[in-house]
Amino acid sequence: MKKLIVTVAAAAISFGAAFADTAQEGKKQPRRLTPEIKAMLMARTGGTVVKRAEGPEFAFVNAQKRVATEAMKKVPEELEKVLNFPFSMRDGEIKACSIAEAPGFLNFKTAAVILIVDDAKIPTTTLTALEGKWGIVNVAALAADNPGADKLASRVRKEMWRTFAVLMGASNNQRYGCLMKSVHSLSDLDGLPYETVSPDPFPHICRTMDRLGMKRNVSATYRKAFIEGWAPPPETEMQRKIVAEETARMEAEKKAGGK
Repeated sequence: MKKLIVTVAAAAISFGAAFADTAQEGKKQPRRLTPEIKAMLMARTGGTVVKRAEGPEFAFVNAQKRVATEAMKKVPEELEKVLNFPFSMRDGEIKACSIAEAPGFLNFKTAAVILIVDDAKIPTTTLTALEGKWGIVNVAALAADNPGADKLASRVRKEMWRTFAVLMGASNNQRYGCLMKSVHSLSDLDGLPYETVSPDPFPHICRTMDRLGMKRNVSATYRKAFIEGWAPPPETEMQRKIVAEETARMEAEKKAGGK
């Protein structure tokens, strides 16, 4: 439960301001970190590092050519940052039928999957199979009115978020600007000002991901990660200093313990 609270709090900090219904004028603002405090914390901790969870991940698979993978990868990156679960974006191929082949992308390393396809035979912008743990975002339907490249990419990103939320049990939210408001046309989709879901359903989404067997990523300061033995090689002078300090401390403790 503590991990869930931390995850949701982080998500709210990242996204809550964008979805505020009204500005709270006159309210005392929280104290912000000054550059001096940030520098002191960085020197003491070495910054934050993340160890990706072992086990199944949530996969987005790009099986079309009209929208580049580069234009879509921010969706799994944002999801991993705010939910603290492992996500991936990779290329794939549909040989004949998107719907029939979608379940084949699930395996022991993939808890659920969303395919991005360009299939004129599918008349809708998205499809979801809750019991099958897969979804489809259909670029062909999203490009029906021949939008420009940037607008089409934005539509795809929005539907990636929307399809993910539906698969995770968060199918509707009437908060202003949230992607999970009712959408009945491409113009409705274009009219949504944000490309992300509001934080409201995140706790339920996290519980669903728990039930799928997904594990949370581990975040820690570089110093703590080094002490625990899983820190990556140091990249900054501060991290190299921490490695030297902690190595010397461990050696001193080992010698003291041997006396």
